[in-house]
Amino acid sequence: VRSLTAVAGSANHFTTVAGVDNRYLEVRQWTIAEGRMFREGELVSGAASCILGKAAADGLFDTADPMDQTLRLKKLVCRVIGVLKEKGSGTFGGNQDDIILMPLHTFQRRISGSADFSAIYLAIFAYALALLWWVPLRRRRRR
Repeated sequence: VRSLTAVAGSANHFTTVAGVDNRYLEVRQWTIAEGRMFREGELVSGAASCILGKAAADGLFDTADPMDQTLRLKKLVCRVIGVLKEKGSGTFGGNQDDIILMPLHTFQRRISGSADFSAIYLAIFAYALALLWWVPLRRRRRR
């Protein structure tokens, strides 16, 4: 995850850029409002494709349709393949919609220059939570 200035035409927008795979959208419970998720080939090859949060799309393209447009992050020219459904403010007050997502390999090779991770998101589903509660309770009852 990095904070960078994205450039599209004459518009500049300072935003968060994250390298992800499609599981990120599932874990964060995010859906695509327009366009598509990354294709497997884009994820594996490190393609210069990106998905914009609503605030990033508005900051860079105003009222114009961002789909299939290009933007620049550092020296990387990236094609917009999707726009996320608006989420609004997060738990700590930041705007979750002010983000640009790109394939993890693209981010590591062309933006961060490192294979290190700065964040890992996990999802625990309801049945897993119930199991985590039930197993220790069952063990206590046996004693």
